[in-house]
Amino acid sequence: MSLITRILKEAKNVIATYFFSQEQLLSSDIQEILENPEDRKKYFEAIDQLKDSTKDVKEVNLELSNHKKITLSLNH
Repeated sequence: MSLITRILKEAKNVIATYFFSQEQLLSSDIQEILENPEDRKKYFEAIDQLKDSTKDVKEVNLELSNHKKITLSLNH
């Protein structure tokens, strides 16, 4: 088997793994949050708070539209 054939075969495997995988990349809970515009906005605002280095925020508590409460935390 030539080197080019091996490279093409491995490239095909990589593409198939990343683009045609049947496994979910996100949990069903996160998918539910991202599908709801109100919850999605709260979720990304919380992530922005955690990423803001000028604030010393280690965790953010959220209440979602379905009244579930979650905590997002940042671990270094």
